[in-house]
Amino acid sequence: MIGDRALHSGPRVVTMFAKSLNHGLALAGMANCGKHFPGHGFVSADSHVALPTDDRALDEILNADVKPYDWLGMSLTSVIPVHVIYTRIDDKPVGFSRVWLQDILRGRLGFNGAIFRDDLSMEAARAARSPKPRWPRSARAAIWC
Repeated sequence: MIGDRALHSGPRVVTMFAKSLNHGLALAGMANCGKHFPGHGFVSADSHVALPTDDRALDEILNADVKPYDWLGMSLTSVIPVHVIYTRIDDKPVGFSRVWLQDILRGRLGFNGAIFRDDLSMEAARAARSPKPRWPRSARAAIWC
């Protein structure tokens, strides 16, 4: 789904490119945003029109997709979570998941920046039911800064 919009498939290379990009943004007086946490590279469905799922184990995701977020650490100003359900971790898309946002992103990785939601009108966001309750559900999943 992401294809050539990704920086690279290797976590170390992604981190190197992202650090360079973040440095350039900082020199220009701009904040940065890591997207899409924890990663979007292993699903084929487009979350604009479908609900992607990923059946990998947490360890595999942490050792590949999540590594750049861990290595970038405090250099990230903000993060946008992906509208993907990681079936072996939680039954909710990441942007609505306390497991992903509080336990893993905030707790395990120590991220304390802003968390922005991707477009709540996307098809994958419908997993949080009708559009009206999506805002409070997504807000409760994160600790806002």
